[in-house]
Amino acid sequence: SSGRKANSSVPVPVSGGHTFAELSVGANFACGRTVTGVGRCWGVFSDGRLGSNATTSANVPGLVAGGLTFTALATGDDHACGITNAGETWCWGDGTYGQRGDGNVATKYVPTAVLGGLTFAQIVAGDAHTCGVTTMNVAYCWGPGDRLGTGSGSEGVAPVAVAGALPFTSLSIGREHTCGVTTTFAAYCWGTGTDGALGQGSYTSSLAPVAVAGGHSFASVAAGYRHTCAITTVGDALCWGSNSVFQHGRGTSPAFESSPVAVSGGHRFKAIDAGKSFTCALTLDGAAMCWGFIGVSDIGLTPLLGEPVPALIAGNRTYASITAGEDHACALTAAGAAWCWGRAFGSRLGGSTTNTIIPVLVPGGHVFSSISA
Repeated sequence: SSGRKANSSVPVPVSGGHTFAELSVGANFACGRTVTGVGRCWGVFSDGRLGSNATTSANVPGLVAGGLTFTALATGDDHACGITNAGETWCWGDGTYGQRGDGNVATKYVPTAVLGGLTFAQIVAGDAHTCGVTTMNVAYCWGPGDRLGTGSGSEGVAPVAVAGALPFTSLSIGREHTCGVTTTFAAYCWGTGTDGALGQGSYTSSLAPVAVAGGHSFASVAAGYRHTCAITTVGDALCWGSNSVFQHGRGTSPAFESSPVAVSGGHRFKAIDAGKSFTCALTLDGAAMCWGFIGVSDIGLTPLLGEPVPALIAGNRTYASITAGEDHACALTAAGAAWCWGRAFGSRLGGSTTNTIIPVLVPGGHVFSSISA
């Protein structure tokens, strides 16, 4: 079937009896990779984001064209990319800014090969640019020139190497900036830095990677809308960039910070993710804590300004993973139960049609192995 149907505030099975190993959500569409590596997408068809040559929206998963089998998928706002079993990368959807990396800016309704013959181990997609880390730890990006980290500022309609020959292990894409961690546990960022999101100690943008100030050893980094947070190798949480609604979690409210500052409370974390104006993290023992402003009444206490320091999420549960969306968050328990909180618009909480500052269980008795907001 096709066309728009009513929203659902409880989980409904994705049609077709498919068994998915991975899901990724973009703007008004989703894509999944089955356990056999087959790509399927559903939702709004515009800009070719479904990859199935569809010219109508789809309420059931449509087969991504081309007979490709994937090991990883990534969705941006209106494009998607996948790494195949053969190590090739293919993208489909909007190409206005070159974010497909196939040398063409026209919309593509079926996958087209990313140029360059590169073999990627990780790929991440933003609203208008895409980046990947090769199996040799080299980072490449494509899309608008001010977000690619190449040093030139030129738009990239094919992958271009991030400047500096830095050996990255992982990347994270924000709204207009990208950050990554290297094999030596150093963090680098590039792109728009006027809010301090690059963490370099100044409020300037950079066309090439700049080292995050402070000489910290980082285990992971999470780029939000205009702020960035990271976990060090010993579990300390640090944040920088916009702090208009306490995104830094340190109890004070300078509007911006250009260098990493410690999150208050002395907590040690094992995972972190940044939403639009808030941050969530898991402590070493699996407790969920958040700070900032989630876009509803609050995350925990203060209705207008947000949660100034890390607040323990209600329920006293132990979580295995956590993910932050624009204005909601979800976490998985070790048993695979999903709990969500925040803004309920569009049924994004899976079971509640009312905004909530307390986690609500996603109903249906499903056991999830991964989750992404």
